[in-house]
Amino acid sequence: RPPSQSVLEGPAPGSVFAPGKRRRLNLVAICANVFLPWFVFSGIYAGMSFSLHYQHPSAAWALVVLGFLAAAVAASFAVRARQRGRDEMWFTFSAIALLIATLAATIFGDMNFSFNMQKFYDIENLNTYPSVNPAREMGQQLMDAGRVYFADGTGLDMRKAMAFRNLDLYCVAPIVHGEEQL
Repeated sequence: RPPSQSVLEGPAPGSVFAPGKRRRLNLVAICANVFLPWFVFSGIYAGMSFSLHYQHPSAAWALVVLGFLAAAVAASFAVRARQRGRDEMWFTFSAIALLIATLAATIFGDMNFSFNMQKFYDIENLNTYPSVNPAREMGQQLMDAGRVYFADGTGLDMRKAMAFRNLDLYCVAPIVHGEEQL
């Protein structure tokens, strides 16, 4: 056919542009597939990154299992829809999106916990000692310290300062309280 003639006849049979071939959009499925993976990612990432992972690691990993379970349920819905001759597109997309969200949240949340948050929680769980006078207290008494606040008048005795180099430079100086003997 010449190109001008096909334009006059209309769309080819079976084309998505043919009259009467409109597909209805499922608004609930669209919203679920846009927001649910983000909620799953946010929940698992938070559980794997923060105090839940530090205080109750098994609960944090249970969230990961729930994320994979949600992806598996969506995949089973896709298989069932295909077997019944229905459109499985939204279920398939949901399964893939939930799987990616769960994997990404698990990996990045665990990395954030390992590199940043675990050190913070370790220090946070140590004791805090206020108003420490180094002339009266021994270092062995403060071995479980995370934070030590010294009494007023405490400072470094720079006359006895030393340094040690082992790749990095380490400096030491006695902490004294005024002129009191240690």
